[in-house]
Amino acid sequence: MPPQIAHETLFFPTHVDQAVEVYRDPYTVISRQVAHFEGFTKEYFCWDRGVRAAIIPIRGSQILLTRQFRFIANRISTEIPGGAVEKGERPIDAAVRECYEETGIRCLNPQPLINFQPGLDTYQNPTFIFASDQLEGTDNMEHERFLWMPYDEAERRVYAEEINDALSVIGIMALGKRFRNLDRWKD
Repeated sequence: MPPQIAHETLFFPTHVDQAVEVYRDPYTVISRQVAHFEGFTKEYFCWDRGVRAAIIPIRGSQILLTRQFRFIANRISTEIPGGAVEKGERPIDAAVRECYEETGIRCLNPQPLINFQPGLDTYQNPTFIFASDQLEGTDNMEHERFLWMPYDEAERRVYAEEINDALSVIGIMALGKRFRNLDRWKD
């Protein structure tokens, strides 16, 4: 006998009730919504985390990564610079601002690398990643909060699950795909 298949996701709801906010903090809004389908209803709790942006600064065959404590991982994480897009701010400007705030390095002429939405059902967090090899303020290149890493080492750390936050994994892999075709990483 074939398994039972829920067909609810193949049809659009006939009506969706107005969202009711059930939680809010400075970074998250959670709303409850009820969708009415033909013959049943489904309750959704939608998380809105806002828009975020990141940038990968490039110097030759190296990329700049930040270091900071992450609570859930309970460790110092190595990541690409990025964060929240503020109200009225463009993602490209937020990416440049976040990198400067985290490293003191300003990325000039950032280029779009990849955009993605981490979830499509109940998680709203549009994400924009850029790359730049035109940098300003790189005089002080050593700091405990950030480090320059050869791209190949960053990619190895992704596969070894040493770099494993979604933003950094997606950004590093997209950067490698884009530049590998151009022999960018051969210095």
